[in-house]
Amino acid sequence: SPLLPVVLAGLAKFSHLVNLDLLTNLIQVLREEIQNSSLSVASSLHCVFTAFQTLNYQGNTLKVDLKAFFTFFYAVCFKVLYHISEHRTLLPMVIKCLQLMFTETKQLALDRIAAFIKRLLMMSLYLPPNGAVALLSMTRELLKKYPKTRSLLDNEFSGGGIYLPEIEDPEHCHPFASTTWELMLLRQHYHPEFNKWVQLISTVSAEKSVTMEDLQKPPLALFEELDPVSHPSGLYPPAAEVPQHPFKKNLHRLEKQLEKMKDKKKFVKANWYISPQVEYPTSGFMSSVQDQIKDVTVSDDEAKKSLLTLFQNCALSKKPTKK
Repeated sequence: SPLLPVVLAGLAKFSHLVNLDLLTNLIQVLREEIQNSSLSVASSLHCVFTAFQTLNYQGNTLKVDLKAFFTFFYAVCFKVLYHISEHRTLLPMVIKCLQLMFTETKQLALDRIAAFIKRLLMMSLYLPPNGAVALLSMTRELLKKYPKTRSLLDNEFSGGGIYLPEIEDPEHCHPFASTTWELMLLRQHYHPEFNKWVQLISTVSAEKSVTMEDLQKPPLALFEELDPVSHPSGLYPPAAEVPQHPFKKNLHRLEKQLEKMKDKKKFVKANWYISPQVEYPTSGFMSSVQDQIKDVTVSDDEAKKSLLTLFQNCALSKKPTKK
């Protein structure tokens, strides 16, 4: 039902007012709801968030096994990639669930945490810049809180078994058998913020990186700040401007000199033009064209010469020169 996410959001907001005797039944209802195969991605995320938010308000007064919710969320968070048009509403819910599951919860299995780190890095390869940076920030928080998971950053460390990312149970996918190879791909991202965040994750234990201003911002704040919809250029920070061509700089300088001269008739004209660079060696394409022209029988030598000149003008590169 389309009303289910709204109902679950309200229930999570006022769950601290729910009687403690009813919490066990509420968690059981949510556990049965996530087993419904027709549940939408938004409703699935709200079910997980409501379960963890309800227990978070009660503190240590209620002990409930939430492994089913961890396993379900591990599978459903990857489905957010199938609904990329709704990432502005789904990704904040994913981040909220991760914060409740790992930053507010203690005594978690190390394999479970490492599996989620691998899943977040894999998702960041396909998400828009603001969502990917938010997940990278969340990944860094997990690596800082659980230092033993930093062995994923070590290329020489090799755990037992074979990494199986398609397994739905995060505790049985052998995450330590793999490395964080996704960081190498993210270094080549077009967004200017990515290289910085990849370096912060790679040097998570470095003291110098703690003083950076961006580290004080939570993942949700980064998600909203880097949202391209809220910026006219569609990219934040804005991309660096393309440097002005030297040819235009020279023309601008000559125009200023002409304006300052009183007697403009004495101005010496300088011819600036772009000519082919004949010093470059002939390319393989140009050599094959010349061989084909030599074999062709042309009655008019001028036509053959003009055809060769045409190919040369198309193949040779050009750059501004002063004469």
